[in-house]
Parts: sequence; C-alpha cells; structure tokens
Amino acid sequence: MFVPGQVYKRAAIHEEFGGQERGGISTPKAHPLIFIFTGHSGSQYGYEGEGQHGDMAFRAGNSAIRDHAGDGKELHLFEQQRKSEVRYFGRMVCEGYEWQQLPDKSGKLRKAIVFHLRPADAEETIIETAQLVIPTTTRQGFRISPEIRKAIENHAIEMAKSHFRAQGYKINVLGKPYDLRCCRGKEIVFVEVKGTSTGGDQILLTPNEVDFARQNQNRMTLFVVHGIQVEGTAQNPSVSGGMVRIIQNWKPDEDALVAVGYWYALPAATENGSCN
Repeated sequence: MFVPGQVYKRAAIHEEFGGQERGGISTPKAHPLIFIFTGHSGSQYGYEGEGQHGDMAFRAGNSAIRDHAGDGKELHLFEQQRKSEVRYFGRMVCEGYEWQQLPDKSGKLRKAIVFHLRPADAEETIIETAQLVIPTTTRQGFRISPEIRKAIENHAIEMAKSHFRAQGYKINVLGKPYDLRCCRGKEIVFVEVKGTSTGGDQILLTPNEVDFARQNQNRMTLFVVHGIQVEGTAQNPSVSGGMVRIIQNWKPDEDALVAVGYWYALPAATENGSCN
C-alpha cells in the first residue's frame, strides 16, 4: 500500500482513502486505517496526541489511536515534508501512552497524551520466526494465514470482554502492551488475551508482553481461549467456540519460556560492500 521512505502527496492519500485532510490524525470511514501525520522525526516513535488548547482528552483521533488494535485498524505514520508532501515511515503499533505536562499552542502547560508507537514489523517478525521453528501440532498453531490469525485473536478478545463485563468490570481495549484494562470500582486488572485453535498448552509471547506481565504481576491476568474452531477459507475464515483458561496474578516463569530466535545487528559495511 505504502513504501517506507517514499514521499507522497497528502491530497492523493485522502483522495484514495478519504479521512480528514487537516490535522495530525486522520480516520477514513470506509477503510480500517488510521493515518498519523507528524511534523517531527518519526524515528523516536513518540507521538503527541491531538488538541491544540487546554488538556487533551481521549476522543476522536486520540481514542482511535489508543483503541486501534481492538478495533482492528492499522496505524500508518507519516512525517511532514513540504507543505503538501509527507514521507511514509511505516505501519505502527500503539504500545501504550502516558500523560505529560507539555505546552499547548499558546504556550500554557496542560495535560498532554504521548503515545508510544513501535514498528508493527517487529511483532510480525517474531510470529514469522515462530512459524518456522515451532511444531504446529503442539503449540499455538502459527502456520495459518494472517486472516485466520486475526479472526482467532478477535474472537478471543470478544470472549474475554464478555467474561469481564459479566463480572461487573468496565472494559478498555488497549492492544499493547496488554489487551484489556478492566476496572471495577478501585480495582484495575490488566488482561493479556491469547486465542488458539490448538489445545492451548503453549502460546506465543512477545518480549514486551513478558516484561509488562513481570512488572505488574499483582494486577495481571492471562486469558487463554483454546480449541477455537476454524471454518471457511484462509482468506475468509469463520471462527467459533473455544474453551477458556484464566490465570490470575500471572507472571511468566523463566523456566517456561523458550527462545524462538534472535535479533542480529550486521556489522557496518565498507564502501566496497565488505564488513569491517
């Protein structure tokens, strides 16, 4: 759809996909996409939410970014170049956000939302690596199409939401670094949701999911839906059923984690292409 590093006319993007033609966040109604346009370098992947005056709030574009994973929408980050041109950085994932005291357009300090974004390819690479090295008969069943994987994930999320609503919780869908934030009075529960068509004896976790769970064990719950039935085609699947397993005060044990790959940084190349 877009090529990282390539410059596009912003008007051409809106002509094809729609969405608000001004402002930093654009949410096309006819496509499951969210476009973020920033005037700063996207390399740091920290994005200040929308709202020029006064305290920011979770409405419109800000809530769209926060809830994009649960809503099944992709985030795409662009950096403003000239007045009418933007450079594409890539597809992103919102891992979370924080409140900071930052000046508004008039210079007055206010509560500002700063989203933490990361490249979506990082998690996709982990999944692709797992597809190559994990036997499909014993673990989370990764050798499936992206459409099936997404359908299973959404099904598990909906089952988790129904479970916690029935327990009297109010639900916020975050996506990253955990899936659901469940509130009941002063009680707050962080929920990591996993869905699988297998028996569910083992699941895939990203490094960020492991780190967050370890730091928040007393509030952390793992909600696994296993044995999900998949019908239809790889491109147009239909999913149903599944059995639920819930682990409260969840902390991933080191002995239960298995490494499935490594990131390797190549040494710098010289002008003739060889390595130093």
